[in-house]
Amino acid sequence: LRYPGNIRTPPEEAFELQVEYNLISPSIKLAVYIFAGLIYFFGFVCVGFLVKYWRKPVLVASQPIFLVLAIFGSFMAVSSVFLLGVEDIKGLDAEGNPIRSSMKNDVNFCMLGWSIWSVGTSIVAWSLIAKSYRILRIFRNDSLTKVKINYTMCFLVISTVVTANIVLLVLWDHFNPVVF
Repeated sequence: LRYPGNIRTPPEEAFELQVEYNLISPSIKLAVYIFAGLIYFFGFVCVGFLVKYWRKPVLVASQPIFLVLAIFGSFMAVSSVFLLGVEDIKGLDAEGNPIRSSMKNDVNFCMLGWSIWSVGTSIVAWSLIAKSYRILRIFRNDSLTKVKINYTMCFLVISTVVTANIVLLVLWDHFNPVVF
């Protein structure tokens, strides 16, 4: 490391370091948590609806297992906001110095939040894609006979994509971890 004047030692004059903390305001956190709670509530209402009418022909035709997967993935994706809201400082004191959090692994929470969001979003997207694939197979039936589509292939595709997502996240965290 070289300083101005091509010297290796830092200059004697002291520089005052200005630090700007970009904290999320408590009102924004509260609004996001309320919104997440509403999503959870709506998801549980949908699960209750699915459980109550599971054997109805209309619901059986709509492939309820993929709806359950989409709700589960939504719950995972929404739960990431709680981890992403964790900050390493609680706020600033009267002199502007940071008040440190008691949590030791804030960086890990940051990475885990994005990972949970990514896996949850993959589950939602690929369960809807599998559902759309099943509908496509029905409408591409030229013989107008009954089409039997098993869940096995659809689950295989979903699990393959989610597994690939998890492997990529683990490799990312191993080779290039989040550092602050």
